[in-house]
Amino acid sequence: MKYDPDPYVIAEPIPGNILKWHYVITGPENTPYARGLYHGKLVFPINYPFEPPTIYMITPNGRLVLVLFLLAGFYQTSHASQL
Repeated sequence: MKYDPDPYVIAEPIPGNILKWHYVITGPENTPYARGLYHGKLVFPINYPFEPPTIYMITPNGRLVLVLFLLAGFYQTSHASQL
């Protein structure tokens, strides 16, 4: 993320704990999410990458949760339509 940053995502670990990160996703222009800021937290298990991180959406907006799960690889794309 540092060398090829996404213009809509900022993510940083909490100082002193590499396993807990906070992120902010900015809604892309020309989308229903434009000008939105979506704050969340990622908590990585001690045995990551053998277990997925837990994703918390702090901003009260459920529309983005599915996108986050897909980006994290938590659900396979074939299962996304069943959610």
